Amino acid sequence: MSQINKPATRSRTNSLTHPTENSDKCGSCNKSVLDNDKGVQCEICQLWFHSKCQKIPDCLYNTLIECNTPTDHIVHWYCDRCNGVAKTLVTNLSQLSIRQDKLESEFQSASKDIVTIKNDIEENRATTSLINTSSIQSQNDIKGLTSDIVSMNDKIKYIISEPDEIEKRKSSIIIKGIPETPDEDIPRKVKQVLDVIKVEDNPKFSRRLGEPREDKRSRPIRVIFEKEASKFEVLTKAKTLRDTPSDDLTFNPAVTFIAPDLTKLQREREYNKRVDRRRNRDDPRRRPIIQDRPGTPNQD
Repeated sequence: MSQINKPATRSRTNSLTHPTENSDKCGSCNKSVLDNDKGVQCEICQLWFHSKCQKIPDCLYNTLIECNTPTDHIVHWYCDRCNGVAKTLVTNLSQLSIRQDKLESEFQSASKDIVTIKNDIEENRATTSLINTSSIQSQNDIKGLTSDIVSMNDKIKYIISEPDEIEKRKSSIIIKGIPETPDEDIPRKVKQVLDVIKVEDNPKFSRRLGEPREDKRSRPIRVIFEKEASKFEVLTKAKTLRDTPSDDLTFNPAVTFIAPDLTKLQREREYNKRVDRRRNRDDPRRRPIIQDRPGTPNQD
């Protein structure tokens, strides 16, 4: 709670209502906030400030005194530095609340769909007991519906965990095509790729994904950096990799790919986009129509 220093009346007997001697310095000018000074305490950093150092008009300072008493705390006050932090925090909390409400709404909608599907399953079971000739088909339908329920539950889990998964991957990339060898030094192989594309930042962690494959194909490598900026630098310079000669390298740049570390839902969306682009490209009805320019004679 903000403390307001009424000139010549500030109490020095209660440490809860007055800062200690070590912290009784103005957070702006570093001079002492005396009993006769007009001072105010920030609710976040708990530092005292002269009202003039924070450019608080006398009318506003008097309002703070009138609206804040030991029993009633109506007006909050933050110093200039903490005010920006408070605004960002409130904005982030508001966005988080909106996103949570959206996820809860989607979850409730999915739960209703599951109940409906379960009811449909029970009705199908009752029907199969009366119509023996369609029993096999009905059982297959039930299995399909059950599979849909499991798939829907998995989708709900992915949706709920999506923000956390994106946050985990914000500073990581995936490298594909690096040959896999027994007792390999993965950090050294990653460093060689980064040296080729002239990225100086060293990753804090790197490892192969998944279990070794029976077909002996190389598994991708996840690389995690300290800073998100390092990830963007790698992705920006990755296009220069294919033009690099493979001399004296332990990998072939022509078949080595660097990509963002996407979540399962992000990979599905990217796949669907590629399918749509391929479908549009192969559909003659969606090809652009080239028309003659105005004033240009037809060349029949």
